[in-house]
Amino acid sequence: MQVWITSWFWLLAAFGTGVMIWTAAIPADEKGSILLGFSAARLILLSGLLGLVILCLLGGWLSFRNRHVVEKINDWLTGSKSRQFIQAVAGVFTLIGWLAAFMPAYWFRIYQFYFVRLQPLLVWLGLAGLTTLMMIGSHGLKNRWRDWKDDLKNQKELLRAAGITFLIFALIWLIAATTGLGINAEPYFWDEASVPLLAIQIVLCTAATLFLERRVFSSERLKDRRLVKGSIFLVLWLFTFLLWYVTPLKHSYFAPGPRPPNYLFYPYSDSEFYDLAAQYILIGQGVLNGIPMDKPLYALFLSILHAIAGQGYEETINLQIAVLALMPPMLYLLGSQMVNRPTGLLMGLLAAFHQRNAIAATPFIKVSHSKLYLTEYPTALLLVIFALFAFRCLKKGEKKISWADAVVAGGFLGLAMLIRPNALMVLPFVLLLVWVANRRQIKPWLLSSAIVVLMVTLTVLPFMLEIPKGFNEPYLMIKIRAILETRILTDEPRGFIPLEKQVAGDLPFQMGENEQSSFALLDGLERFAYVPRHFFHNMIMTIMLLPNTFALHDLRHTLEAPYWKDVQQWTGELPPGGLLFLPFNLLVLAVGVGAAWQRNKAAGLVPLMMLPGYFLANSLARNSGWRYLVPMDWVVLVYFAIGLLVLLGWVLEWLGIDLLRKWQPAFSEESISNFHSTKRWNRFMTPLVGVIFVLVGLSLPLNKVFIPDRYPPISPLTLFDNLNAAGLRIDREAFREFINSPNAYLNYGLGLYPRFYPANSGEPQPNLPLKGRPYPRFTLTIVAWDTFYTVLLPMEDAMPNFPHGEDVIVMGCKDTREPFIDAYAIVVLSDPPQVYQRDAKTRLVCPFPPLAHQP
Repeated sequence: MQVWITSWFWLLAAFGTGVMIWTAAIPADEKGSILLGFSAARLILLSGLLGLVILCLLGGWLSFRNRHVVEKINDWLTGSKSRQFIQAVAGVFTLIGWLAAFMPAYWFRIYQFYFVRLQPLLVWLGLAGLTTLMMIGSHGLKNRWRDWKDDLKNQKELLRAAGITFLIFALIWLIAATTGLGINAEPYFWDEASVPLLAIQIVLCTAATLFLERRVFSSERLKDRRLVKGSIFLVLWLFTFLLWYVTPLKHSYFAPGPRPPNYLFYPYSDSEFYDLAAQYILIGQGVLNGIPMDKPLYALFLSILHAIAGQGYEETINLQIAVLALMPPMLYLLGSQMVNRPTGLLMGLLAAFHQRNAIAATPFIKVSHSKLYLTEYPTALLLVIFALFAFRCLKKGEKKISWADAVVAGGFLGLAMLIRPNALMVLPFVLLLVWVANRRQIKPWLLSSAIVVLMVTLTVLPFMLEIPKGFNEPYLMIKIRAILETRILTDEPRGFIPLEKQVAGDLPFQMGENEQSSFALLDGLERFAYVPRHFFHNMIMTIMLLPNTFALHDLRHTLEAPYWKDVQQWTGELPPGGLLFLPFNLLVLAVGVGAAWQRNKAAGLVPLMMLPGYFLANSLARNSGWRYLVPMDWVVLVYFAIGLLVLLGWVLEWLGIDLLRKWQPAFSEESISNFHSTKRWNRFMTPLVGVIFVLVGLSLPLNKVFIPDRYPPISPLTLFDNLNAAGLRIDREAFREFINSPNAYLNYGLGLYPRFYPANSGEPQPNLPLKGRPYPRFTLTIVAWDTFYTVLLPMEDAMPNFPHGEDVIVMGCKDTREPFIDAYAIVVLSDPPQVYQRDAKTRLVCPFPPLAHQP
């Protein structure tokens, strides 16, 4: 022991000497120099470092010459309380040193001058903490090493599964690296990596998990208290909601702004499309007024949020994140049942910060997150819930069929399909896993699979069999044909229902019978050559959310990597340290998969099997990267959290640090069995839950039956009287001439998304009405009984404000080249009415003279 302690002191002295040289080498400010070009502060710092080095040398000399000193230090290191205290302090010092060594100075903004000068000292503290932990761990190292090897022998199943998984991961990456599969860009829908999770966030989440494990979860008083378990769920939900709430929403393609006159955010592009579908539900005309759309449940969800929170974007978004903040708590439940509560908590914390990063990354990359009207994150939440109940069903199915879990799993998968149909491809992969788990017992596999398939079918079928307006076939056939014609059987893929077509006329989406002849069909298997390329790209871009560099960059600098900045030009190169971090990340994931297999057998692979299924659906539709990863990138967090805690537990055990208890399931098998074996649950609750899912599916085609029409058709003469009563004075003869002119438009409805654009400014999409134009204008979207339109009213300056979500009358001309209304007047039917009119010199006859300059 004397050798260890003496070496420790001398090693610290050597580190200190290097730190002194580092500190002295930092460029000095000549203005404040006192001695040898150093300022007073630098001299004080160097003197302190010199004193510490001398103390270390003195300690090394005393421990070498005096056994009494060694025995005293040894007593401190072996005493129970003192050992724990020293380990805690050394651990904190190690963490501080690691942060100081790899954090760029820009983190400290105006204080980075001080950080640069203190950085050597902080690194020394980290080295001192690390060497202290190693020295403490040297006590009983031989015995622990023997016990650790014996323990690993008992982990053969884990190691075997982890090894196989790691080889598969490595093979995938090797194929990608040698062939360019998944790296060399496809011309269509080839997008960026998933939003990154920062290394600092992983360390902080892990530290919080270890602290709670030590101070909360290990308490015997909490062992059987369900109230505490529920409290963890609620506290994690509240923490997630507050974390997302305080992360500000910035200008985004899907929520541009804030724009005058109200200087608020409003949805745009896909987000606007989903919100308009919800608005039609609220006015009693069904999902998007009967126009085909493949995400009806999200439209229904938005309509409920609007009914509660009103039309304000931020108010509606706050309510949405309150619902979507259930994602981390649901991952907590999944992790708790797959492994234990600490693992579930780490999964939840990582998911909370990952989504926070998505919100914060809005100004830098394309994102889809919980503060936008987009479908990816709600789909992720439903798929997590499906994974939870599919896991329970498969785990319980080892003894007998869990009817309730099968019903709930099938129902939630059906709901996910009503938000993003890609979720359908998850089902065959999970059913294959169920078959592998029950291949010797065909009856349980058939029954449980039949229940899941039945619930999926009953949930989605009411909407899929509805015949949309203007069509003579159910939506299911329309969707299948649209996918084939727009993404698969063509060499020029395009969107299914472009927004510009949605606003082009009374029946905006009419797919002609001969439209297929316009496509260049591909022959043979070559037409599917894009599938493996997109599939590998999905896999690679999902893994890239994990840290892969030594530098602890902030989010903005992390996003400078080419697979976020310009993925089309990325050729597979990794940042410095990536060749070490990539195998390490794959190793952690492989250990996580192995541990899940060891504890739960096939049930532990449910999330893993969902991943290729969903990504295959993406790939068939020529989608990879970006928001198309969001519904399934949580799978990486699940197995990374498991693997990280397993590896950390092994390392701490080897060092003799008792921070993690032996794994224990959050719920005992007996409690699960008792919960499911109650006759009341099986006889009454299971059918009731199934009925609820069926009713949700029925509500999509039937909601218009129960909600009265808010905007029934009104004759032009009635609208003319309303215009005059509101203060817009129009001669009856002039009105008759206008209404008889070609492309005249007069309608009333709901006025949404008021925006004002100066000349030559607009939104980036060149084929949408809000593109830049050479004149200033006010824009509005009117949701009327027949269809919705974007309205453009030329104006010199923006009005002080414009009510969002009020009834309006729009008078103008349908543009013959673009899908918008060239407005003559917009009348807000408020109290009192508000009238906004085009230049009075404009003759009320369609079409109006084109505006090439400011009005």
